[in-house]
Amino acid sequence: MTELPEMIETGLGRQNVVERLRAEFDRSFAQAPHAASGAPETLLAIRIRDEPLALRLQDIAGLFADRVVTRLPGPFPDLLGLASFRGTTVPVFDLGALLGYPPGAALRWLALTAGTAPVGLAFDRFERTELLGADAVGAAVAAGNDRPGGHHARQVARTTDGPRPVVDVASILRALDARVTRAR
Repeated sequence: MTELPEMIETGLGRQNVVERLRAEFDRSFAQAPHAASGAPETLLAIRIRDEPLALRLQDIAGLFADRVVTRLPGPFPDLLGLASFRGTTVPVFDLGALLGYPPGAALRWLALTAGTAPVGLAFDRFERTELLGADAVGAAVAAGNDRPGGHHARQVARTTDGPRPVVDVASILRALDARVTRAR
């Protein structure tokens, strides 16, 4: 932005200075914001079988505790049943089992995925939300794919209590969709 004293010294009248400052001010709102490290990211810090993990808030439409899940018999052992959310019935899966952990006993928390075909992902414990800089989330080490869920958690977030694999919800939904398609 041009300095005010310089504009006055160059012969611009007071009216021109005000108009120019107003135009620069208005133009600043029309431009995309500049961020040195990218956009911040909000994560949900969760636990699955005592393992710290994270979900991106942008992938989640809602977080619920103690929802009633109606059990269903079926071909998928990780399908817990159906639950109703805002007038819509959705399938609920054990997120830990989808990631390769042993089945969970008392899955108190449920994240409803965002999108046109929501799915419930049940997990053991919700700890907190964390707002992190974009540079706090990076690629996981390739060797990390040996652990449960490694193929669905390719990034790691540096959180206040240490590193947490970030669950790729879109990857899980694609895998579920492919599995259902094969079952048909």
